[in-house]
This record gives sequence, C-alpha cells and structure tokens, in this order.
Amino acid sequence: MVTEYTLLGMTCSSCVALIKTRLKTIPQIELVEPDITTQRLKITHTSALTLETLQQALADFPKYSIQTLVNEANKPHFLTTYKPVLLIFTLLVLCCCIDVWNLVKQQATMAFTINHVMRVFMGGFFISFSFFKLLDVRGFASRFKTYDALAMYIPVWALCYPFIECALGLLYLSAFNTMALHVFTALIMLSGLIGVILAMRLSQPIQCACLGAGFNLPVGNVTLVENGLMLLMSLLMMI
Repeated sequence: MVTEYTLLGMTCSSCVALIKTRLKTIPQIELVEPDITTQRLKITHTSALTLETLQQALADFPKYSIQTLVNEANKPHFLTTYKPVLLIFTLLVLCCCIDVWNLVKQQATMAFTINHVMRVFMGGFFISFSFFKLLDVRGFASRFKTYDALAMYIPVWALCYPFIECALGLLYLSAFNTMALHVFTALIMLSGLIGVILAMRLSQPIQCACLGAGFNLPVGNVTLVENGLMLLMSLLMMI
C-alpha cells in the first residue's frame, strides 16, 4: 500500500538521503520517495503505518515536520476547524463592549476609551491563548518552530513563548503602559506574522500552534489575522 504525507524542512539532496535512511529502518516500509519541490513524502509499506511511528523515526531531527496529507474533499468546514479561536475572539469582543459601555457611562474621553479597550483586549487575548499553550509546552514548541521566524533559529524561544505570552497578558491587564512593552510585543508579533506569511505560501498545510498542541488548526487566514491584529494594536498603543 502507498500513503502520502507532507514533510516540511527538506532543502537539499542530503535531506532526502537522511530521510530515506531513517525511515527505511521501519520494518514495514519498502520504499521512501521524498519530493523537495512539493514537500511531500510517498511511502510504500506492507502493513498499517501510523504517523507517530514516522515522527519517532525523525525525532532526532526537529527540522523536519511530517503530517498526514489532507484530502481537499475531506477538509472540515471553516467554522468547525476554527471554532475554539472564534469563540475566544467573540468572548473578548463582548468583554470589550461591556467595558466600553461602562466607560461611556463614566463619560471617559474617546482617546482614553480606545486605549483602555485595546489594552483589555490584548491582555485577554494573551492570557487566553497562553493558557492552552501552557497545557503542553513541549507539544506547542514542536509546532511553533515549524513556522515562527524566530523559533526556527532559536528553539528555546518556542519553549519560553507561552510564559512570555502569559506575562504580556498580565502586564497589559495591570495597565503597565510603557513603550518598551509595546515595542517588545510588536517585535514578537512581527516574527509570528512573517512566519505565518511564509507558511501560507507553501501548498502543504502546517499545524498552527496558537492553541497549543491540543487542537488541529492549520496555519491560515485566521492565524494571519491574529498576528496582524496584535501587531497593529501594539503599534497603535505606541502613539
């Protein structure tokens, strides 16, 4: 039987040779055919083969990310796929609306209201998303470093990111309104945004790490909006 996978991280003939050597150590595999151009992997095997078995064979080489190839016809609906993210955004927007209503009743200035609401939204955003990442830090890190511009070159950054994100949320909610905070936030959001844009240019899906390792979310337009919105808000907070 033949099964196809996506295999990201291949850049040269040495990568192809290494992948063939590692995967052929699995008894039921007869033929390994990596394709650098499409970033796909075709495997001919004699019996059932699990994705975990392949991932374990390449575990010593975190540069490579292997995932099951998704059939376009079997893709779940957009709302089903991104339901957790959309729910979080909806709740955050509702909280901000309540906050605006309270500020209007207090006759707060427009400038103060906008700044306050952005700070509350950003704080809630970082706290909410860091919670899911902290449930499985290593699982999150393994996904995050497949596309984040900084984590790809500094693996420890992926391990630290959930804690940094949580700290950012607490700082924004505590009204720690400093230029250094906004600049730092803008830089890490820019790193994520660049990584998302590069990942979206590939024809193969990459698993998004925004909700940690517990959800199967592909990197896509929703991820792009998340990073772009946080980058925009952090820049506006500098004004």
